[in-house]
Amino acid sequence: MVHPPTPSAPDAGRRAFPREFDPRAAGLAAALVALAGCGGGPPRAFSPEDARPDPRRTHAKVVARSGVPSPTPQLDAMAAALSRTTPELGLEALLAGHEDRLQPGDQVQVTCLSLPELSGLRTVGQDGRVEGPVELITATGLTPKELAARIEAQLASTYTQRGTHQVSVRLIERSGRTVEVIGRVGAHAAGQGGAGAAAMTTVYPLPLDRSMGVYELLSLAHGAAADADVDRLLLLRQRGKPSPGGASGPVVYHFSVRELVDAQLAGREAWLLAGDQLIVPRLPDVFVYGEVVAPGRYTWRPGLTVASLLLIAGGATPEADPLGGLIFSEDAERPAAPGDPLDPAQVLFVPQVQRVYVVGPGVKNNGPLVLPAGGMSAVQAISEAGWFTQFGKPSGVKIFRRGDEGRRVTIDVPVDDVLDGDRDEREFLLQPGDHIFVPEGMW
Repeated sequence: MVHPPTPSAPDAGRRAFPREFDPRAAGLAAALVALAGCGGGPPRAFSPEDARPDPRRTHAKVVARSGVPSPTPQLDAMAAALSRTTPELGLEALLAGHEDRLQPGDQVQVTCLSLPELSGLRTVGQDGRVEGPVELITATGLTPKELAARIEAQLASTYTQRGTHQVSVRLIERSGRTVEVIGRVGAHAAGQGGAGAAAMTTVYPLPLDRSMGVYELLSLAHGAAADADVDRLLLLRQRGKPSPGGASGPVVYHFSVRELVDAQLAGREAWLLAGDQLIVPRLPDVFVYGEVVAPGRYTWRPGLTVASLLLIAGGATPEADPLGGLIFSEDAERPAAPGDPLDPAQVLFVPQVQRVYVVGPGVKNNGPLVLPAGGMSAVQAISEAGWFTQFGKPSGVKIFRRGDEGRRVTIDVPVDDVLDGDRDEREFLLQPGDHIFVPEGMW
C-alpha cells in the first residue's frame, strides 16, 4: 500500500531517497543511473547523449576540433605571413618622414644658377634615367634633392672653371602611380569597387599634384569593415631602406586604426609611396549552435563573452536549458557561464532543456517536468506532479522510454517496494523524454 505524502507531496517524493543519496547534488555523469531494459535489469551509467543524441551537439564538437574553412583563406595567410615581417616597425616609423622618390614618367624642373643654359624641364625615362649635363643619370628611386646632388657632382667634374655649382630639382608632375587596399574594408564588404572587390583588392591612383596618406586611403576605401581587425593593420612597402650591406627589401609597418586616427588629429601623416599595399585582416570567428535564434558563425572581438554572443545570435529559444551551456575548444569542453570570455575559434553550445512527462488518470497533475541536472526518479516525478489521486494505482506505474532505433522500452516501477525500502529508487532514475504512466485502480 502506498504511503501518503506528508507533510507535502514534494517532500514525500524526496524522502523516498535513502538518506545518503541526494540526486540534486550529485554530478550528472556520476549520479545518473538508468535501466537499459525492463525493471529488474542491471543499472548502467547514463548521460543525456545516450538517450537522445543531439546532432547539433556533435556538429559543435566537430567544429571546435577541426574548424571550418575561412571565407578569406588567402587574406588570412597573407596577414599571418606579413605579421612576422619587420615586427619592430610601427606607425611611428612610418610617420618619421616622407621622401617623394622619383619614378619613370615623372617630370622635374632642373635649375642651375651657374649654367642657366643647362636648366630646364626633364622627364624620367622608362629606363629610370634622366638627361644630365654630360650624360644620363639614373633618377628612379632618388629624391629630387638626391638627384640635384648627382647633377652637381657631374658639373663639378666637367665645368671646373666655373667654381661651385648650385643645382635645384623640383618635381613638377608625377607619372601615374598607384597603391592597393587588400582585405576587409567597407568598399569590399559593400560589394563596391568592381572586379577588385571580388578579389578583396582595390587599386587606387595616387594624386598627380600632391601626396596622399594612409588615413586618406582608408577613407577612400570606406573605412574598416565590421569584421576587420582594426588593431592589426599592415602596410607593405616593397622598397625598404638599404641595409648595412647595401641591399634593400620589403618592409611591413604594423599599426591600429586608433593609432592612425590619433596621429591624424595631431596633424601627423603616414605618407604613401607608389606600390604600397595596405592590408586589413579579418577578425577570427566564434560559433554558437543549439537552442539559439540564429546559430552559426560570428565575428570574434576582444572582450566577447557568452552573454554578448547569445545577444548577437538573437538570444536563446524557449527550449534552451539556461544552466546547461557548454564551451567547446579544440581538445576540451567546460560549462558556460554568462560572463565567461570566449576565445577565437571556440564554440558555444546551448542544449535543449531536458524534460520528462507524467501522465495518466492516477496522478493529480499531468504534464511535463524539467529533468534536473542531478537526476530524478520516477517516484520523485510523481511527487512533483502532486502525488497519486484517490484512485491512483501505485502497482501499475510504468516508464515508457524510447530505446535504440526508436523502439519503445517499458519499465515497471514497483512504487510500494521503493517506499518500503525493498527496492533502490536509483534503479528507476529517468532519462530525457521518459513518460511516467500512472493508472487508476479500485484495488
